[in-house]
Amino acid sequence: MPILVCAFLATMAGTAANGWGYYHAVSVVGLTPGQTSVVVLILGGGVGMAGFPLGAWACERLGRVPTLVSSGLLSAIGALWYYWGPPADFALAALWLGTAYAWFTVAVNAAMVAGNTTATELFPTELRGTMIGWFTLINALAAVSSQTTIALLAQRLGGLSNVVGYLALLSVPSAILFGLFVDETRGLSLEVAAHETVNVT
Repeated sequence: MPILVCAFLATMAGTAANGWGYYHAVSVVGLTPGQTSVVVLILGGGVGMAGFPLGAWACERLGRVPTLVSSGLLSAIGALWYYWGPPADFALAALWLGTAYAWFTVAVNAAMVAGNTTATELFPTELRGTMIGWFTLINALAAVSSQTTIALLAQRLGGLSNVVGYLALLSVPSAILFGLFVDETRGLSLEVAAHETVNVT
């Protein structure tokens, strides 16, 4: 149950922050579509790819749980940096958003590696497929909940970007719950990590 709650909160945060970056940059901050494409595709999609090897390195050296907790918290910082900025009339708005988006995507991709690794290793073979099904259902419910929340609260809370920032903060309780309740699997075989019985013949 804790890992499903973590998945729900993290997906609500991620759906909001990943889904509205282009809108925020063009419609709220005022960047051109060309500038925004550089921010999203090159800085987010390009630099952000570094999160995958960084996450893998951290998982093997620091552990799956510390990697997910730290990257989850860092992703919230990156999302707030992006959606609650830059200040009005800031001269280097594209640089602000590009740096924030790169930070955010690196952290999200590192968290993805840690989360997928944990989900693979933590459950015994006979439950692994069932848990993937539950994760898929939870992620779908969280994505719908995230977009519905944005639609309901955007006007009341001063705009879409404000609501996305608040939703991004859900990464914080998700990371804390993960750190408190999910077992570390670093250095363990699949059988040991998932508490499977190993038959020795």
